[in-house]
Amino acid sequence: VEQSGKILDQAQFHLVHVSEGHFDCLQCHDQVKHGIHPTAQHLLASGNCRSCHGGERHTIQERMYAGTAVPELDAAPDFMYAAGVACDGCHTDEQFVQLGEMTFTSKASGTKQCADCHVEEFYGEMLTEWQDETRERLDDLRSALGKMERAEGAEARALLEAAGSKLAHIEADGSYGAHNYMYTSNILDSVESDLGAYRALLAKLPAQGKEESAK
Repeated sequence: VEQSGKILDQAQFHLVHVSEGHFDCLQCHDQVKHGIHPTAQHLLASGNCRSCHGGERHTIQERMYAGTAVPELDAAPDFMYAAGVACDGCHTDEQFVQLGEMTFTSKASGTKQCADCHVEEFYGEMLTEWQDETRERLDDLRSALGKMERAEGAEARALLEAAGSKLAHIEADGSYGAHNYMYTSNILDSVESDLGAYRALLAKLPAQGKEESAK
């Protein structure tokens, strides 16, 4: 994962440290604050991975939060991002994670944080609805993609690769819409469009071409 101070697999890096390990952002980031900041550079503090084993900060979660993860889609920052809410504005549930002889502090988040901050249970319920809907759509689209016949041609391959890449962004983020529900929905809509375009392209192929692509 790490070579010469560079993180080669950002998704795996975050999976190990945050999604599974639930490490505190401050274990890796120099400083994370809740409040209004003029730029994302201040909002999402620079990495300090070398304090443990070297490397650069993860990026998929911040790019989902900022609404810039998929270059071909219009940027759509989350409302909380635009308001200047940094990681520990929501990740406040302190836990302790043992990794070998080392103990790390973890700060998780969930429906409680939504309800506590907005002073209404509705907001926690809304998060659950967002995540349930995202998981369902993600599973359906991943299944549909897996069942697609593979047609020959650059255009056909590009459509399937684009769809798979977009789904991978959502899976790597791991928040299932919590970091940016509207942007996540836009990505899923785009995947549906890619698969629709692929089906239309496949329908235009001669019968012999379809048989060959299915082999």
